[in-house]
Amino acid sequence: MEYTDLSLDDYKNILKYYDETIPRSHLELKRAAEILMAKKLCGCIKKVGKTPSQTEGRAIGICTKTIFNKRGIKRGQFKCKKRNRTVSMQKKGKITYKKGGKRRLTRRRAMSSDK
Repeated sequence: MEYTDLSLDDYKNILKYYDETIPRSHLELKRAAEILMAKKLCGCIKKVGKTPSQTEGRAIGICTKTIFNKRGIKRGQFKCKKRNRTVSMQKKGKITYKKGGKRRLTRRRAMSSDK
């Protein structure tokens, strides 16, 4: 499955979903959406990882599935430090099918002339 970068409409949809203001600049739009998603991811990891029996890796997996994968987005690298919380994202490409179907190749036997 191929992954592509998110479009500006995708970033706007993320901000609209969480009732955030939409900046006019394309760069600010992208940064605002990435910071928002990183904030959600880091908050989820802290909440899920509270119990001592669960490790941080498991918490990251659970939160990634609920926040990104269910929306058709692939999560890239992320940081949970206070000043530079960011996460890179890509969306899943659509699967395209060829029209028709598989053609079956048939082999013809060569006529042997043993006579």
